Amino acid sequence: MPFFNTSNNPLQHALAGKFKNLFHGARDFALDKAIQLRDEAIVPTLDRGIESGDLPGKEAMFVRYLTGTDKPLNVLPPSVREAVPAAVDRSLTRDRFRNLYGENYDLAFPEAVAKAKAEYPDLAPRFQMEIAEREAHNAAEPFAGQTIPVPAIDEQGLLDIQYKDYNESGVRNNVRHPLSQTLGRFHIDKDGNVIDRYDFANHDRGMQYANVQTGGAVEAANFLAKKLGLINHSSGYEINAPIN
Repeated sequence: MPFFNTSNNPLQHALAGKFKNLFHGARDFALDKAIQLRDEAIVPTLDRGIESGDLPGKEAMFVRYLTGTDKPLNVLPPSVREAVPAAVDRSLTRDRFRNLYGENYDLAFPEAVAKAKAEYPDLAPRFQMEIAEREAHNAAEPFAGQTIPVPAIDEQGLLDIQYKDYNESGVRNNVRHPLSQTLGRFHIDKDGNVIDRYDFANHDRGMQYANVQTGGAVEAANFLAKKLGLINHSSGYEINAPIN
């Protein structure tokens, strides 16, 4: 017998409908209360711990993500605040160029792929790709070696911070650096605020490292949060926080 009776009896049908509505209403009420508790009690407590350093920044920012909140984070861990200025200095002195060959290759490639598929429909996909790659290269070749310098501050007034701006010399991915698994790549605005989006679990390399370091706990927590409906592939929160 189904949980909600689907009998054609009008009375049973009406009662089943009312029960279903009550069930969904109770579920929605409980969900609203849980979200209220999360955003009015749990997240502010995490934020205070992050700002003071009473909670380890990397772990607390991840737990904050697991709650499913989309409330912006307006504070930073002390270790992150201390590390940002050096990264800013390195970013400001880093040369930035537009690679004209790469830009024109990327522009020509999609059209070259479509053309190769249309002209050689019986060829294996890898051969179609080889034809498209040659055509895109030929279109971009006149621009080989040509670059255009670009300013450090973009048209939106933001300075981009890359991993290379805080990795130590010779270290490709310094995952132990305070910025690596908290901010990663981020921006600084003209007022000295960190601008970023935290969606840590969508970045496989960081997830894999953190999972190894915690004996699988990070992956397990992420899996459980998804099963409970707390997070999904679009989950995350904005970061807009001063460094001073």
